[in-house]
Amino acid sequence: MLNSILMAIMGGVFIIFIYYLAYDAWKDYSKKDK
Repeated sequence: MLNSILMAIMGGVFIIFIYYLAYDAWKDYSKKDK
């Protein structure tokens, strides 16, 4: 039970981390484009 909860939390953090990196890269690309 505890292991599945830990995996779910780690998965959510990983997805948020990837989303943050993609957003930061897109923001930098958008700024460079103008």
